[in-house]
Amino acid sequence: MKEKLCVAFLGLLLGAVIVITGINAYTLLGNSSRKQELTLVGATGAFDYSHKLEGFIPLGTDHYWLGLDQTTGKIYYIRASQKWFDKNFPNGEPKDADGVKITGVQCKVTDHELRDAMDQHMKDLGVPVLNRGSKNGEFLMLNSASVGIFSLFVAIGGLLSVIFGILIYVKRDSFPIKVKTIFGCFILVWAMAVAFYLVRFGLLI
Repeated sequence: MKEKLCVAFLGLLLGAVIVITGINAYTLLGNSSRKQELTLVGATGAFDYSHKLEGFIPLGTDHYWLGLDQTTGKIYYIRASQKWFDKNFPNGEPKDADGVKITGVQCKVTDHELRDAMDQHMKDLGVPVLNRGSKNGEFLMLNSASVGIFSLFVAIGGLLSVIFGILIYVKRDSFPIKVKTIFGCFILVWAMAVAFYLVRFGLLI
């Protein structure tokens, strides 16, 4: 009974990870309705947000910028690389006279601490709600392709884990110890990738 409950729990856990990463992969790679184009006539640094596992193991830093769109006149949060601003706004001015054209995927953070920090930063700058293109944790992700591919990798890894896990569980006596060891190593690597992924990206709704 305990063994079946353990298997059921692991199955639900794997299913949840597959769903989250699958949704993220679709959002970043396949959902064209989430793509947005802006022409920025101004931009400035907002803040950097460091992700840490258990509060002390660093897993990377995201860089957030604020950009003023020429068409709407609204200010948007943009998540891009550390070098993005210097590349597109040398000396603080757009590199092109007509503005800097960008295309990204509209996402929304689920981390309440980060969402509050984004909202507070807008308030500190005195940006009225009506002038905010990004609200309630929304931002435009420019490096969506790389994150989307990683999401797909984690989702596929989860599916393979489920398939081979079921096979090994049902026919446990038919598989040599070497195969089980290889599968165990695969699960370990995949689990570390999942831990990194969930802390760093979470669900990008």
